[in-house]
Amino acid sequence: MAAEDILVVGAGPTGLTLASELYRHGVSCRIVDRQAEASPDSRATDMQTRTLEVLQDMGLIDEALSLGHRHTGVSIFGDGRWLARMSIEDVDSPFPFALGITQDKTEAMLARHVERLGGRIERRVEVARVEPHDDGATATLLHPDGKWEKAKSKWVVGCDGASSAVRIGLGLPFEGTSHDDRFLMADVKLTWAESPDHFYIFYGDALFVMVIPIPGDRVRLFMSEPPGDHAVTLETFRELYPTELSYGGNRSILLNAAEDIPGPELRHCVALALTYHLRKRRTANRSS
Repeated sequence: MAAEDILVVGAGPTGLTLASELYRHGVSCRIVDRQAEASPDSRATDMQTRTLEVLQDMGLIDEALSLGHRHTGVSIFGDGRWLARMSIEDVDSPFPFALGITQDKTEAMLARHVERLGGRIERRVEVARVEPHDDGATATLLHPDGKWEKAKSKWVVGCDGASSAVRIGLGLPFEGTSHDDRFLMADVKLTWAESPDHFYIFYGDALFVMVIPIPGDRVRLFMSEPPGDHAVTLETFRELYPTELSYGGNRSILLNAAEDIPGPELRHCVALALTYHLRKRRTANRSS
């Protein structure tokens, strides 16, 4: 294959956005990803104002808005009563809201955009090595049929996440600290009367719950993990999360969980009953 200006490694939101912009501005580009297909899991749930402005410049804002719904603020409850409401509607932007759109839908939208611009994601292609040299870099690629390729380009851009093969291949450390805050996280269906245009935070003596409405008549739910060891299963989540959470006078949340979600969709929910471990990391600076 002929040398490209830029080899993009990773077909997640970052890599797809970069590839789209390179194609749009006439820069030759190649994008590879080691996964056989895009993940069906929901993962990240919201885009902020600046991201929406970028999508507008890319010509994707109408499609993005049609796939999600708007979050205009946060409502906070504590000890069974309403405490505060914070609005983001006064942000100086054409889009004074966060857009609730799950990452699988975002990636699918960006992948379609790449294809419309003439690009193609090469899947099941792994980066085994990256060798920088004076006029560019050479990446050693392993294809799904077992063949090896030396791919030359002016730049190799690692958009392949925390376990980046590009970063590891260049010997760049991923330094930082880990925090021991742990949460249970699930995509569920709730029975309640609240509007989907807000995030909701609930504080109690022994419980923290955050509810983020997402498209598809369900919500992303974070719950503080009680002390002790717990198996990471849906049954554990049901056991630890109260069936009914009362707040704000006579209002309450009823957890329906899997009863209203079909089996295949349930398996694709993000980390159902998985612990969510907060980490802070940074890649060391590298001078050229």
